[in-house]
Amino acid sequence: MIQRMLSISVLVGAALLASSCASSSEALGSANSLASFRTASVEVKPDDSGDAGIMQEIRTELTRRGLSVVPTRYPGKHLVVTIGDTWRWDLVMYLYSLKIEFVDGNTGAVAAVVDYRNSAFHTFPDRRKVVRDLFAQLDAKGCFNK
Repeated sequence: MIQRMLSISVLVGAALLASSCASSSEALGSANSLASFRTASVEVKPDDSGDAGIMQEIRTELTRRGLSVVPTRYPGKHLVVTIGDTWRWDLVMYLYSLKIEFVDGNTGAVAAVVDYRNSAFHTFPDRRKVVRDLFAQLDAKGCFNK
């Protein structure tokens, strides 16, 4: 009986550990929600790091999808891409979460959002890969389709 309980405890513990090791990401947006934009600016939310690697990868991904990256506060209809990133310390700094909002610069309406969150038993993700994966999720939803 005790051996059976121990076996079940080990299995439950292993399942909990395995599920907590997984990071999660989510993309919210609809088909063509970003298709009408030709220009985009990349901004950092106040109190966030504005990590240069993340910002550059976002600019690269926008350019791959046919958008021209313009300075902040660009006049006219354009997409404002706002990033919020959180970093934590565990021997070295690691990306804990990243949220990217795609907002209509004229109306302030949110057109799409992607969100990444590392797990409690985290990994040390490549920030550029995280950004590419988030944009791939938007592509899968057809958000940039023209």
